[in-house]
Amino acid sequence: MTRTGSLLLFLLLWQLPLRAAARSQDTSYRKKTRECYLYTQLDDDDGLPQNSVMATYIDPRTGFLWIATQGGIARYDGHNIQGYNAGDDRFSKRFVSLFGTASGQVFSLALDGSLYTIRQNRLLYIPDNRLRINPYPYIYFRGGLCDTAQLGHLGMFGDIPGHDLWPTANYMLPLDRNVLLACGKEQLLLYRNNKLEKTIPFPGIAHYRIIKQQDDIYFVGNSLSGFRFDRNKTRLVPLGREPGLPVMPGEGNLEQVYHAPYYDYLSGQVNCWVKDTFYQLHIVNDRLGVAAAYHLPGMPDDAVTGIMHPERNVIVIGSSSKGIYLYKVQPFRQILKDAGKYTSIYAQMLLDRQRLITSQSWIYNLETDKLEANIYSTQARQIRSFSKDRKGYVYYSWANKLLKLDPVSRKTSVAFPCNGCRDITFTYYDTLDERFWMMSAEQTGYWEQEVFHPVHWATGGPPPQVSSIRHLPGQPLLVATADGIWYYDPAKLQWLAYPETKGRMYRYFTAEERGLRILCSFGEGSVLWSRGKGTMEPLPADRNGYLKFVHTYIPDHRGYLWATTNKGLFRFRESDVLEYKTGGEEPYYEYYDRREGLQTNEFNGAQYPIFNWWNSCLLLSTINGIALFRPDNMPEYRFDEPLYIESVFRSNGERVVMSGFGSGKRSFTDRDLKFQVSTAAWYNSYGLSIAYKLDGNESWKAIDPSKMEIVLSALPAGSHSLQVRKRKGFRDNDYVYSSFDFNIERKYYEQPFFIFLLAMCGLGMLMLFSRMRQLRLIKINKKLSAMVTQKTKALQQSNQQLQQSLTQIEQSQNFRLRLISMLLHDIATPLSSIEKISDMLSGHYAQLDAGTRIEGVGRINRTVRELQALSRQLIDWAQVSLYTGGPVPKPFSLKSLAEEVSMVMAEHEFAAKHNEYIADYEPGDMLVSDPTVLKHIILNVLFNANKYTERGRVSLKIYREQTSLHIIVRDTGTGMQPETVAKLNAYTVITPSEVKSGTAREVGWGLGYQIIFDLLAMLKGTLQVNSIPGEGTEIHILIPVKLPPRNGRK
Repeated sequence: MTRTGSLLLFLLLWQLPLRAAARSQDTSYRKKTRECYLYTQLDDDDGLPQNSVMATYIDPRTGFLWIATQGGIARYDGHNIQGYNAGDDRFSKRFVSLFGTASGQVFSLALDGSLYTIRQNRLLYIPDNRLRINPYPYIYFRGGLCDTAQLGHLGMFGDIPGHDLWPTANYMLPLDRNVLLACGKEQLLLYRNNKLEKTIPFPGIAHYRIIKQQDDIYFVGNSLSGFRFDRNKTRLVPLGREPGLPVMPGEGNLEQVYHAPYYDYLSGQVNCWVKDTFYQLHIVNDRLGVAAAYHLPGMPDDAVTGIMHPERNVIVIGSSSKGIYLYKVQPFRQILKDAGKYTSIYAQMLLDRQRLITSQSWIYNLETDKLEANIYSTQARQIRSFSKDRKGYVYYSWANKLLKLDPVSRKTSVAFPCNGCRDITFTYYDTLDERFWMMSAEQTGYWEQEVFHPVHWATGGPPPQVSSIRHLPGQPLLVATADGIWYYDPAKLQWLAYPETKGRMYRYFTAEERGLRILCSFGEGSVLWSRGKGTMEPLPADRNGYLKFVHTYIPDHRGYLWATTNKGLFRFRESDVLEYKTGGEEPYYEYYDRREGLQTNEFNGAQYPIFNWWNSCLLLSTINGIALFRPDNMPEYRFDEPLYIESVFRSNGERVVMSGFGSGKRSFTDRDLKFQVSTAAWYNSYGLSIAYKLDGNESWKAIDPSKMEIVLSALPAGSHSLQVRKRKGFRDNDYVYSSFDFNIERKYYEQPFFIFLLAMCGLGMLMLFSRMRQLRLIKINKKLSAMVTQKTKALQQSNQQLQQSLTQIEQSQNFRLRLISMLLHDIATPLSSIEKISDMLSGHYAQLDAGTRIEGVGRINRTVRELQALSRQLIDWAQVSLYTGGPVPKPFSLKSLAEEVSMVMAEHEFAAKHNEYIADYEPGDMLVSDPTVLKHIILNVLFNANKYTERGRVSLKIYREQTSLHIIVRDTGTGMQPETVAKLNAYTVITPSEVKSGTAREVGWGLGYQIIFDLLAMLKGTLQVNSIPGEGTEIHILIPVKLPPRNGRK
């Protein structure tokens, strides 16, 4: 074969599709057919009721996949399985078929012929599953209940009374309102107006399926042979076969008609499979052919059902023992994934149009998908960052050497002399300036024409670790380091830092777009940097924080940014990221991980470069080889399936299932509710963007797609509206909305009547409290008044006591003054006289005669007696003046008082002065007073009377008149002058100078009446003096007394 023929043959083979009629699958990078699809197996460990799958059905309205097993029914929403079972042991749990209506109801037929439907998240048994022909209110198709509005589009089967039909294998189809085509065991039955019109023989009809396309009806058998039903002639027309139709082994595995109203409401397709190839059949011009064929690796050998989601390009295969197999298009291809040889790929560089060199020193041919060589024989060695000059030579560092690789000869040589180079961390060939840059732990600089030019860092210290470098025309050379972004200043031969970027480690930065760059900081997220303005706008992270560990943002040709992290791959719309402002709507993203075919979720970004473009394919470095895919062929995720509020969990854990997926209005008494949101998601659910808001609030709150829960707490009573939205994809303002209106019932204490009653009770309680408070205040006021009165009395008593004390103090003071005066005058004078007489006697005793001596001694004797009498009176007066205890009332008799006075008077000098003493009293009277004070008063008056009487009479008369005691003392002495009587009646003390001497020349000092006045004050008595000079004196004393109690009365 010539070279031209070989080239033509190669081009022809290159153009052939790797899978027959594969939809929108670009295989320009030589992807093998076996790798076009990847599958996920779901079994009872994932939530299936049982692994024996008998039927599958994708609801075109909701997007849910329904699975019938011999242990129950399950629903798959693209990421979670929810199981259902009959819940009643009387009925079968072995389900064999599924069907759903356009209204959203799903039905299933069990092996024993019983019919079930899914309603309010429960599997319900339908007792009556017989077909009603007239007026066709409903009809069954493979276990599905359909209303008459759908009869023109659905294949049916049922049990017609009076005819031998096989309900679990045969079918019936309404042709119009009154015409029905039914399938018997070996015949077709045509009914019109409920009457059998024609019978058409049809042997083996049990092995055929009905397909209705527009107005045509087809019967397709398990051997892929079939007939068309001619409605005009009511006969069967055989179908031809197109080339390429597979040969079915035995009777084959023909699956049900798959109806997709949202794809093509009037058309259907038959799915079948042979070994590991899945076929979609079509009928064109009465010929049965293959519409599409798909090679599915790992196809189970016991597959019993197979359907395809036409918009999501997902094929579902049901196994009779292994569960469900979900096949998706494999967009990623993993090369150099042998961890034992190649391990992590940190950096990569294209040698030419088809060969790639990696940081493990391997050269890989992308066209042939084979390793070609290792630049170090067979031993893989770690190579630092790559760069390439305009001639195609690849520069890198290894073992403290700067090397150059010839892409043709694959020989390495020393690129530049680097004596003393140690710990080289980064190399870069600048094709704009034709300079080769080298960064090590000790120095930084570049070679130009084999001359090294050192470049210092503005810090003056060791250079920071460099991760990536970029030089664009018209812009400075920039490097991303562990200490911010730096630029080269050729005038200063220095690296200078942008101040706003200092203090943070950056691994990569994008090219400048609209004056902005994205700086990628591993572990701290990314920022949007405006170099001209010097501003840094932090970019938001995803809910799990994967984007905090982003390595780089890579723009593609369709306006998207691809972000690699150590937790997966993200895709953003570039405009969303560059126009992001803090506080605004977060950029929408798609997420890819192992579920989309990646061998690992951990991408690398520690060296340069970490990605490359080849034939419009993106090559990304990972810890397990290189991920290769074509961004232009990656379809956008479309999460446009409806969004439902499926159930509500009350505060006690009870689950309330919503009828019709949240339709209608419900009432709850709980104030804390948890809403379960449901939606189908056939793409990676991590990219779901679902939010909610309550009662029209301005801000939307995000929902975690892994939980799909909305928790509302402390809801107030009244009507509420819960709105939920799901973003369909990258298009702006493109959302799927759902709402649920509910009511929080008022509790009994929130009812208007109760509130009114409570208000009235509150008002009554307030009034009662006010009245009680008023009464309490009145009581307190009374108590306080009593306390004030008591305290006032106590204060008055205290004041009286104080006044008494002050009076006593004043009296004591007066007493002291008077005592001192007396001592200075009345005592000093007699003592002076005694002193003079004593001096005269002692000095002139011998010269004095006896008479003079006797007279002097007599004068001394009289003076001493006078001093003794004065002393007695002073003592009595002092006792009375200092008596502070007050009188002590006690019962006494006048007789005892008079006798005590008489005994004292008998001892007095009455006889010496020849005076007669007469006492007159009433012996039987008993009184209550202080007898001691009374005795002192009487004695002092009697002493004074005896003093001024000689050879006369002194009388004492005591008697009681009611509560007053009268004491009368009369004498026949010298009497008193009128002025003296006036002073005594006014209770004025007579001074010693005014006191005249007694009849026996006794000296007077006025102390007697002072004592009498003080004692009378103690007993609250009075004194009246009557006197005539030369005739005598009468003193009348009146003292209040009490009578003692009689017969024990107090």
